[in-house]
Parts: sequence; structure tokens; C-alpha cells
Amino acid sequence: MKKIYTFLLIVIPFLTFNGVFAQSGSFPLSGMPLNPKSSPLFGKDIIINDQPSQNQQNVCVCSAFNGWLYALYTNPNAVQGHPGYKIFKSIDNGITWLLLIDKYSSIAPFITSSDMIVTGNAVSNLKIFLVYVVSGNESTGLGDIYYMRFNAETGDTEDGAYIEGGFDVSVSSDFMQPAINSNPYSVGILYSKYYSLNRDSIIFKSSSNGGINFENRKALAGTTNKFLKVSLAYGRSLSQPNGRYYAAWEEKADYTSNAGHIYTAHTEPYFYSPFTTPVMIDNLDPSTYNNVKNPAIACQYSNIDNDSSNLTEVVLFDKFIPTTSKYEIGGFYNMKSTSTNNFTPFVLNSSTDSKQHASISFNPFDSTFMVTCYDSTTGKLPFFTQNFNMINPDTWQVVHAGYNDNSNLAAPYPKVSLNISERKGMNVWSAEGTGGNGIAMFDAPYSTYTSIPDSKLANDVARISIYPNPCSANATLSFMLDNPGHATIILVNPMGEQMATIADRVFPAGRSRAAIDMSGFAPGIYQVVLTTGNRRVVGKVVKVE
Repeated sequence: MKKIYTFLLIVIPFLTFNGVFAQSGSFPLSGMPLNPKSSPLFGKDIIINDQPSQNQQNVCVCSAFNGWLYALYTNPNAVQGHPGYKIFKSIDNGITWLLLIDKYSSIAPFITSSDMIVTGNAVSNLKIFLVYVVSGNESTGLGDIYYMRFNAETGDTEDGAYIEGGFDVSVSSDFMQPAINSNPYSVGILYSKYYSLNRDSIIFKSSSNGGINFENRKALAGTTNKFLKVSLAYGRSLSQPNGRYYAAWEEKADYTSNAGHIYTAHTEPYFYSPFTTPVMIDNLDPSTYNNVKNPAIACQYSNIDNDSSNLTEVVLFDKFIPTTSKYEIGGFYNMKSTSTNNFTPFVLNSSTDSKQHASISFNPFDSTFMVTCYDSTTGKLPFFTQNFNMINPDTWQVVHAGYNDNSNLAAPYPKVSLNISERKGMNVWSAEGTGGNGIAMFDAPYSTYTSIPDSKLANDVARISIYPNPCSANATLSFMLDNPGHATIILVNPMGEQMATIADRVFPAGRSRAAIDMSGFAPGIYQVVLTTGNRRVVGKVVKVE
């Protein structure tokens, strides 16, 4: 019994919402290598808020330390023609979403850009940082930039301010691995600032005290053209523990240009230091020069080094192909990003399909970069991963060729982010709804199987039980079927691999049982996936020694 209790002390925090990181100043990012046998699962597309009359745009998602998820979308006509935004919270890994924050702006008719993060390592200090652009011109997106800070448990407003006039804005934080000289962590905001008809700038503002004050302001670059889309990420490794912010942005001749240039720079040597001289990375490859747009940046942040004894930076973009008039996802990576400008070009899984709107995020738990984008040829949203050592940079692992169940897409702008408690990615996008209205959608490779909304078994989650749980060797699955039918029950390990088939036969209507033999498996948290007809229900069983 002593071994069982010891294991439960380790496992149970992962199953609760006030979990394992509550008292820690940083997260235990081990940097596990990518498991090539890993086969993550995607489930049913989940509508975050089923309101067909709303035009749900600018969808994004983020995770708190304890597994609470937060999703944001904007609505152009929230109140009497004024734009609004809504933030939702999920405590069941994205299956159900509850409205937490509902605001609108009377400044201008459009919210053209937005971004959001959640910080903190205990429920008592969870904060939501939201940044957005309110514009009077939807075609150019030029407007006023604002930031808001909310209590992430209650949704109460704690702070808010006008930043400056500009086009686009991005926010990031080091709360999982705090930078040197931050207390308790830092927050960074990057934006493209509009000065006049012939002068734009890229501006970075940071807070060293968890977003209480943004006391540091740096100008990265200026142009007589247009600085438009921006992207911000945090980077750190074992040999580079200072922590730095990495920026990427686009420059175009004017607002209507189809493509332009992509630049990148980073703070050096600390998160609040001046930025390095910007590098026009598309200038490093003739096929990309002045043919790129929509930058997306991610950096390694963990307690290990890459194979170059440094940290990896990846910048993605939409790359225009003049010969076919299509786009593909191109990029550059730098494995010595703190000390060199040694950027190497690559194309993400080249094909004849047209792909745009890449989103990238780093997973410090298995040291991989996660990417999603919009394949407009197939109407699909693929999901890719790549080890941080970029051994085969042109060939990324295809986790799923298209996780969206329906191809009702026009401008989905998918986003990928890390679910900290599940240690895997998650995705949101905007599907095409009634009258061209967007629908905010959610799905994740760790599976979001649910019988809601079209299943007759709306209470399936409550009607499936496993006992004893935890178990040391054998458990019994009990479940209810409304009608007789064929059911398949499988056991899936924490890496998403199918370990055993528990049952594959016809069951009668009513309550049935199936034996689960766990004696040959290592301790851990396993999923029991029951499939009957077009319904899937997932339960969890904990194996202990």
C-alpha cells in the first residue's frame, strides 16, 4: 500500500485543477525527445459558443498551468455596431466552454487584431493578458492598440490602457521559465506602430514584474514603407538561461501588397535589453525575397540545449510561388539564435496544395515545434511537428492531414497552442457559418471526443465508469447503451498509442461491463476509448504499482 500511496501523491495533481505547478517558480520542462511511435488522436470539432448570429473572428486559445483553457474571439457587431470580444474558460480540456468575459468597445467599429496569454503558477495569481487593435478601417486594419489584464479565475478587470496607434500586436511571457531579473516573471508586447504617412516603427514593451507595470520600451526598427503583421516569442535553454524575447515582423510597400519582407531580431543579452540588428531573412534565399507575408515565430524554451549547445528559433511565413500563383509555408531556422545570424531556409512539407496562415508553438515537454495552417486546396487544417534539432527541416511529422471535420472554411486563420497539463498542442479556428459568419471551433491532438451535441447519448460521460480507479492490475469498465449494437473498446497510453483492444463485439441495450487487464503496463494515466456507431466516449484509468 505504501507504493500505491506514493504514486498517487505524484499522479493525482495531474488529475486536479490546482495541480502540480501551484507552488513552483518554474515548470519542470524536461525536454523529452520526440517519440516517433506517438500517434495522437483528434476528436470531434467543438463549437466554443454556438451563436450563429455572431461573426466570430480572431480566434485564439491558451492554457493555464493547471489545465484550465481560455479561448478568445472578437465580434464586429457586438453591441449596436460596436465590436466586442468574448473570453471563455474550459476546465475539461475543451469539451465544454463557459463565458468568463464579455466586453465591447465604443472607440471604432472593428477589432482587426488580437492576442492573449494566461500567466501564473497558482490559481491565486492567474492573469489573462489581452491585446487588441480597434480600427475604423477593416481593409487596412490601422487603428488603436489596447491591452487588458484580467483575473483568470473570476474574469474581473484588473488593468487596462491605450498603448499607441498601430496595425498589429502580439503578446508573450516567460512565466513557465522566468528570465533572469524578472520577478515573478516578465511579459512582453510587440506591435507595429503608425507614426505618419511615411514612417512606421516596430515597438517592444516589457514588464519585469508580472505585468503590473510595462516600464521598458524599445524601438526595434523604422521604415518609410508599412510595418504590418508581428509575432513575438520567448526563448531560453540550459546554456542560455538569461531568457530573451524574439520578434518577427513583415514590411510591405503598402497595405494592399500581396507580399513583402520578413525581419527578425531578439533582445540581447537579457529580456529587457536592446534588440539585435534586424535581419531581413527573406533576403537570404532568392526564392523568398520580397515574396513572403504573415510571419509566425516560436523559440525553444526549456532546461536543455539543442545539438548546437544553444536554443532554436523558427520563423514561418506564407511564401508566394509566382509560377503557380499559390502559397506554401516556408521558413528559416537558427540553432544558434542567441549568438549568430545563421538562418537556414526550409519549406514545410512541400506539395502542390496552396497553404497559408501558419501558426507555430513550441512544446517544451517533448522538445518539438507544433504547426498548423490552412490548406485551401483541400479545405483542411493539417497538424505537423518537428524535433527542435531540425534534422530533416523540409519533412515534418504529419500528426493529422486535416483535423477539422468539416471543410466549411473561408478564412479560418487556425492557431496552435500548448495545453500545459496535457503536454500536447491544441487548436482553434474560425469555420464558415450562416451568412458568412465565423464560428469559433476547438480541437486537440490529445483528443476531445464527446457525444455533444448530436448524440442520443448526451450523458455518456456520466454513464461510463471504471472501478477500482486507480488500479494495480485489473479494473472493470461499466457503460450504458440505449440500443444494442457493436462497440469497440481500446486502451490508449499517455503518448496516444493503442495498447490493447478490451472488447470488439455486439453489446445489448442497457448496462454492460468489460474487464480491463492492466497487469502488463507501466504505471501512468491511460485512456479507455469506447466507440459505438459514430459516437466515442473517453474515460481515464490510473495504473499504479
